[in-house]
Amino acid sequence: TPAQRYYFIAGWLPWFSDALALLFTITSLLMTGTIGYEWYDSFVKADGDKLLSSELPVNAFLLPTIGIFSFKVLRGLWLYQVRVPCSFWHSLGAALSGLALTHTVAKGTIQGLFTKGKPFMRTPKYEKNSPLLAGLLVIREELLILLALLVGIGFMMSLDHFDNLSGKLWIAVLSVEAVPYAAAFFILLISVAPSYFSTKNAEEQDDL
Repeated sequence: TPAQRYYFIAGWLPWFSDALALLFTITSLLMTGTIGYEWYDSFVKADGDKLLSSELPVNAFLLPTIGIFSFKVLRGLWLYQVRVPCSFWHSLGAALSGLALTHTVAKGTIQGLFTKGKPFMRTPKYEKNSPLLAGLLVIREELLILLALLVGIGFMMSLDHFDNLSGKLWIAVLSVEAVPYAAAFFILLISVAPSYFSTKNAEEQDDL
């Protein structure tokens, strides 16, 4: 029925947006890396004799990225307030958890579009490691991308050539792209915290 088609498309669109966000993040890192290479070639190898010729995308292409992300977060908070009887902090926690899954959903969507008959793969649990180390191993891809984005943000902030509106918008784009990966790390810390606190409390009780 038309209603079923609508809900099917509406259900897939957020997943497609996560996949596109991952591709755009990779593209942004490549562009920032290109600027970094040109900076190295101009100011390190040539002792500052050259000027940077790289240019960032037009501002009109950068603003929608920031706007769509803001709309997505605010929309999620509003929907939880309207549809789910919970507090604002619970809604914020749900939004944070959803952001933390962005990379996983994006990878799954891309794999689903370009592969067929892929078997179910058990997620490694790393039982022999501590909860924190096991969690860090699980989200190692998110951590690497987060680190790359943070380095890119710091690098762009240090360049006088991009001390303008376009440069600030590009830094804002990189910052927005880093939020889901920072959320994954933050959710990990929250999830493993009870393991350490319960162990500490048990040791204190044993001492008593």
